[in-house]
This record gives sequence, structure tokens and C-alpha cells, in this order.
Amino acid sequence: MIYLLPVKHDMQFGQNSRAAFLQEFIETIIREKRISLVCEEASQQDLDSPNNKAYVKTVADHYKISHLLCDLTDNERTDAGIFTTQELYDFIQDHKATMQELRLQEKGHAMKQKQDEFEAEEQSYQRKREQAWFDRISDKESETILLVLGAGHISSHPSSGGDGFDKLLEKERWEYEILDNKDLYL
Repeated sequence: MIYLLPVKHDMQFGQNSRAAFLQEFIETIIREKRISLVCEEASQQDLDSPNNKAYVKTVADHYKISHLLCDLTDNERTDAGIFTTQELYDFIQDHKATMQELRLQEKGHAMKQKQDEFEAEEQSYQRKREQAWFDRISDKESETILLVLGAGHISSHPSSGGDGFDKLLEKERWEYEILDNKDLYL
């Protein structure tokens, strides 16, 4: 069984007052669901960033539960043909500039086409990352897993394009539950 906990990433890593709420919520889940493995949408590169705090790992360590980072580092993304963090940022900035230029030129049809292309590329990027996460946990199906991930990776979230990690789990016939707590991602 895998429990999916959608969050805003600033709660997962940031230095904010809501981090304590996230930690307490994870502690409750660990106790109530008898979690044996805590995973998160993060890489060692994310945890090594000086501005990020390892809240999820801290809770797992406190309960002496295994912790697994599911996301790819930039080097692994390059090897897998996926945008690195900087490439994704540049892609988004280029898209915004293109859309602004088309808006000024009042080219509505071209804007729609560019937006559709952007969304398709973004969704392809997300699905590749999610497949990599699944590959990292695929041999752990017998465990009771908690996966902390961005809310946009849940199919019901508007930014998911109607697809998400939960759909991949369905396809792979994994039992899962989405732990819906809007205080963690609104």
C-alpha cells in the first residue's frame, strides 16, 4: 500500500511556520498507517541546497523508518533525457516571453498553439519523472509507503493535465490512497 501526501513544495523544504504542521501530520500518518518507508519527491541535490530543510527525512529518522529520495538529480535527468532544473526554468521563461510577444501582436491562434505545445512538453516531462519515481520504489510494493509529493502530481489537481502519479499506480495495479489535506497544498 502506498499513501500519497500532496503538498506545496515550500512546505516540504522551505523555512516557514507551516513546516511544523507538515511534520506533525506526517508523524500522525506514520503512527496510524504503520508506515515502513517514507519517500519524497526530492533528490539529494534538493536536500543539499542551503535554502532547503529536510523536514520529511527528519521525521523518518526520528521514527527510525527508511527514507528514500525518489526524484532525479540534474545529472540523472540529463542521462534520462529530462529537463534539468535550470533547463526547465529556461523553458518556462522562454514560453512566457513568446506568449507575451504573441499577445502584443494579437495573434490569438498562435498563442493557443504555443500554449498547447508548452503543456504537452510539460506533461511529458512530468510523466518521465513520475516513471523514474515508480522505478525507484517498484521493488518495495510489500511495504507500507508514504510518498510526499507535489500536489500537481495528483490527477485531480488542475496543473496535472488530468494525469499524475496516481494514474501510473493504477496502471501498475498498485493499491494507493491519496491523503487529502488541503492545508498542505493551498
